[in-house]
Amino acid sequence: MWSIAVLLAASPMIPTPDQDVEPAKEIVVVGTRLRDAYAACLARHCPPREEVEAAMKAAVESFRVGDYDEAKATLRKSASRNRRHAAQMPTTMADLYATLGDVAEHEGDDSLFRTATLESVAVLRRHLGPQHPTTVHAKTRIGDMLTRLGHAESAEHAYLEAAEQATRAGNLRLAGELGIRRAWVTFNTGDFRHARRQLDQIAERHAGDARLIGMVAVMRARILLAEGKDKEAEAVIAALQSSGGAQPPLLFSPEYESFDNSRLVPFGLSGEFRVDATEGMIDGGSEIRWVDIGFWIRPDGTTEDAAVLRSSKGAGWAAPLIRQVAKRRYGKSDSGDAGFFRVERFTLRPSYAMPTGSRLARRLGPPTLHSIDLTQASEAANTP
Repeated sequence: MWSIAVLLAASPMIPTPDQDVEPAKEIVVVGTRLRDAYAACLARHCPPREEVEAAMKAAVESFRVGDYDEAKATLRKSASRNRRHAAQMPTTMADLYATLGDVAEHEGDDSLFRTATLESVAVLRRHLGPQHPTTVHAKTRIGDMLTRLGHAESAEHAYLEAAEQATRAGNLRLAGELGIRRAWVTFNTGDFRHARRQLDQIAERHAGDARLIGMVAVMRARILLAEGKDKEAEAVIAALQSSGGAQPPLLFSPEYESFDNSRLVPFGLSGEFRVDATEGMIDGGSEIRWVDIGFWIRPDGTTEDAAVLRSSKGAGWAAPLIRQVAKRRYGKSDSGDAGFFRVERFTLRPSYAMPTGSRLARRLGPPTLHSIDLTQASEAANTP
């Protein structure tokens, strides 16, 4: 299955470890813009599956250059035109809704983020069946969405329900991964003792699965580092050396510095943070701000050369992000001298809310920071 992270990872405009991150002085590009290709597809009334796939690519191109409104509109129109074909292409439509949800999250439409994510699972349930492996795997999205919206209790329940269904379907690895997600939610609430108990249970149930045991070890290292037990964490980190070209796991991600009168608190699944503002907006405005930050993950797990690759109007507000990235700690790797180059998109925006006495939603909520990895394709891309 596709996701916006998978599509962005395939973008030729995103630097990779083999590319020079400094822009060339002269670049000549010959080709067709994906948005133009999508318009041509619509003009010739291309088949539904081709149209949906073209719409997703065009929307991601818009997202990549910061036009979130256009990306959202493209996906919504395609979903409206093609929902009647869902029975013939359920996974493609599910991907469309999932991508719409990703865009809506960054654009600030929390309501659409929720409904699109739920529909991405519902379309699979209706047309493939609730026990189909693709449906069972997709239910992970619901817990992820609730986690990102800050609904920890609901997210934990969603993960538990999905894990029980995965167990019944015989997908024990997925059940274990969902258990680790539950532990991550618990960890973010500050209940380290309960999170550690959850991890112990997973390790006992899945003792023979080396991959899951490694994921448990990552979480244990995160807990130890959060508790300030650096020496104990070192023993765990030593056993986490990444190999085979796999990007090392994030072990420690410090809190971000303040944005004006706002502060950032943990949320999400990968060490992301969100803004918790008690008053005001960023510079008193309501616009979306975004920035792509590239940096190297060195073999020892430290980061170097964090820099803004591109951004919306002005990137001075992103200085705290650069400093935060510089303090991260990843697992060690055998990647040689170069290490791994990573690019992350950060979006800072208020959410939509309904003002008192009005029926039109506008950006009223406190600004929140959202991130997505532009260099690492999700395993979901390989799910049949």
